[in-house]
Amino acid sequence: MVLMVNSLTGFGAGGSGREFAYVTSSEISGTASTFNFGSLSLGLPDTDRLIVVSACYDSSGASVAPVSLTVGGVSATKLVQLVGAGSGSSVWVAAVPTGTTGNVTFTSGGSETGCAVHIYRLVGYQSAAYATASSGTGNPVSTTINVIANGVVIAGILIDNGAPGTNLWTNLTENYDSATIGGSAGTTAASALFSTTIAGQSISNNNSGGAPIQQLTAVSMQPR
Repeated sequence: MVLMVNSLTGFGAGGSGREFAYVTSSEISGTASTFNFGSLSLGLPDTDRLIVVSACYDSSGASVAPVSLTVGGVSATKLVQLVGAGSGSSVWVAAVPTGTTGNVTFTSGGSETGCAVHIYRLVGYQSAAYATASSGTGNPVSTTINVIANGVVIAGILIDNGAPGTNLWTNLTENYDSATIGGSAGTTAASALFSTTIAGQSISNNNSGGAPIQQLTAVSMQPR
């Protein structure tokens, strides 16, 4: 089963040429090692467009590291990953200058019971992350990440074991919230544009269902 949500929201930095937007999310439930989400919205084309993808996945057994992710036939670079017992989270980036849509395919190193991807569009940003962070501290899950002025933080979580409930992010704006991956798991994604440089910006998520496992990965992207 594939579930897809489109919601183009974001920010432009007045006259700077920088653009940032959450574009869409999609989920697949069902056992597989490769999840082909089909053609997803990527937003408007641009010669300087980056597509950042948060990919979260669930397993009935021990999860293994993700192998690859492609966007519109372009191989994405993995910026950060967190692999836990039965679940995992990762963030990827690809330069995809053309097309308003593109096929998105995620491949794991083993069999998973579901996967979700969260798509973000950036223009005027470097493909190398300014900083990355990950945490599997349970509920609430929290971490810190360095941010730079006019930089963007993008984060995704795989929520496992029990009723996922709703999610309350701190210092990021929630873009997506669902409880359907693999039957007993959910996912949420959030992001924010920061106007100033901050060392050790805290980010966290509190799950109302008290989920004992949350796998969070985040990236801080820097402007050109």
